[in-house]
Amino acid sequence: MSILPKIEVPSYKLTVPSTKKQVTYRPYLVKEEKILLVALESSDAAQIRQGMLDIIKTCTTNLDMETLNGSDAEYIFIKLRAVSVGAIVNLTRKCDECDAINDITIDLENAEIKNVKDTKELRIDLGDKLIIDINFPNTNDNITEGISQTDVIIEAVANSIDTIYYGEETYTSKDVSKADMIDFVENLNTAQFTQITTVLLDAPYLGMDISYTCKECGHKHDMELRGLIDFFM
Repeated sequence: MSILPKIEVPSYKLTVPSTKKQVTYRPYLVKEEKILLVALESSDAAQIRQGMLDIIKTCTTNLDMETLNGSDAEYIFIKLRAVSVGAIVNLTRKCDECDAINDITIDLENAEIKNVKDTKELRIDLGDKLIIDINFPNTNDNITEGISQTDVIIEAVANSIDTIYYGEETYTSKDVSKADMIDFVENLNTAQFTQITTVLLDAPYLGMDISYTCKECGHKHDMELRGLIDFFM
């Protein structure tokens, strides 16, 4: 048994944007930050994503990781980062007018989920007695490696489908194999497929509006940070 003191860690509460459920979280510690740093050193997107999810899982309670969507995960990670390392982040941006590099300071506390949707908007009438309910991509979705970009999109659409209503019949994704769901998507007509992808592309996202004036030419920039990478690169 260690004779060293165990340092108390504060806890906080947040409301998950899409579900409105409250979860408790704590700052991530050095042992947990190490997971993320190793992932960042690899420069592998999948490993970085998994590192982020591992930290979220370890540092939160009352959170359903199985249904956690991507924008909620990024929002929660931003909150974790703010209480663990600090809310102030320094970025650099190139001026569109003169190419000068500008230093910008942002406050992560101003980050928010934009384009929040009502669940009613996620029911799509595809015509010909066919209606589907979809979910925005969640962190538990897996895309097959080594497939074409077209197949990636088809698989992402298949992963998003929650329920299919065809006439009097109802089919839920939990009762349908992934292969069968992909086959279903591939047998949609182009108009139906476009309807689904249009909704998915309009998904909620982590964002922040910022403004800065170029230090060299004085040009004013109004821009939006969009997605977790924008907040740290």
